[in-house]
Amino acid sequence: MLLRISLAALLTGVGLAASGVSAAAAPSVDVNTLVPAPPPGATCHAAGTRVICRTTFDNSVTKGEAFVLPCGQVYETADDVRRGLRWYEDGQLVRRFVFQSAEGSWSLSPEGTGPTVTWTAHANWQNVDVDAQADEQTWPTTYHGMQLRITGRDGRPILQYTGIARPDGSHSGAGEPFDPESPAVQAALCAALAK
Repeated sequence: MLLRISLAALLTGVGLAASGVSAAAAPSVDVNTLVPAPPPGATCHAAGTRVICRTTFDNSVTKGEAFVLPCGQVYETADDVRRGLRWYEDGQLVRRFVFQSAEGSWSLSPEGTGPTVTWTAHANWQNVDVDAQADEQTWPTTYHGMQLRITGRDGRPILQYTGIARPDGSHSGAGEPFDPESPAVQAALCAALAK
């Protein structure tokens, strides 16, 4: 009888381990106690003296107004879901890491008909030594990867910005940040979109 009970306990333990279930699961956290609060839908758990939150932000759009060029209003359709991690200490955000893998298209037509250009972004960015009380726009940010590549219908790149961009404004890599008000960018996009 004792052998059967021990065997049953052993099999139950193996089953729990194999299924990823832990007898001591990480305690959940009240996100309202965190500063700043993570975005809606975040899942947070205690990890030692820290709290770690996983976030998802869907920035996808269908036939939305993006920006205006001299040749007309640009409309965008894009699949842009960003996943992130946040680390909190004593309830205060100290670090954030975001991953982006996105692609979309631009057109001068609200229906997406006519000439289009496509764009892709495969990048990540992080904020370290965050002042949790300050506005998010002031947090030091370091970007890595291909932040934007715009490609014409012929498959040739119109613009590509890739590498590492640091909080001090320095950049190692190729290209310039996308600026829809740059005359060179406007001319290249209008040439591709207005044909």
